[in-house]
Amino acid sequence: MKFDEFKIKRKIIRNIKKVPERIKIEARRKLEREKALMLKEFDSHPVTNEIEAGPDSGNSSGTLGGTGNLFSFIGFPRGTFPTEIIRFMLNDYRITNLHTPRIKRRVGVGGIDFIFRIKGPDMTDIERQTYLSWLGKSWVRGIERGLSGIGYYLYYSGVSGNEKHSRSGSAIQSRYQLRGGSFRPTAYLSAIIKTFLQKVKRVV
Repeated sequence: MKFDEFKIKRKIIRNIKKVPERIKIEARRKLEREKALMLKEFDSHPVTNEIEAGPDSGNSSGTLGGTGNLFSFIGFPRGTFPTEIIRFMLNDYRITNLHTPRIKRRVGVGGIDFIFRIKGPDMTDIERQTYLSWLGKSWVRGIERGLSGIGYYLYYSGVSGNEKHSRSGSAIQSRYQLRGGSFRPTAYLSAIIKTFLQKVKRVV
């Protein structure tokens, strides 16, 4: 007795009505793996590290030409954790149709694709959540596209008596220009999210 394996496989594919459990498990596993890699990239980024080091750190990201640090330049209040909201948002990517993916049959070659939808924050969402009134825009957008005022940025360390005029407690905005130079924009969240989405374009 002979069997036409291609015809049998094609018939099985035609009759599939729902996603097999093993496919759902694999889809979740791959998404969580890529999400963990994205969060690792975010955690290790020089901008993240510098901001999380607080108002007394150095300018390890190089965005300020080595003077002061991003925490005090942007004007985050001392004792706050600006990156936490981003970490929370990045962790929110999920599969929205895990049990009902679109089934795309490739009958001619005897294959099948399960199309899953990934939902999570885009840059508009992140910019909305990182908007600062004194900047007039998102600080994340500023990191990537530029921030003004570096020439008027006065960073100091230790007690100086200026703390009451400073949110961060280690810098103030001078009335007079103190130096030349400009802020150096750097790739940050948009690049991290773009890489992640490219990797999960086809989860399974």
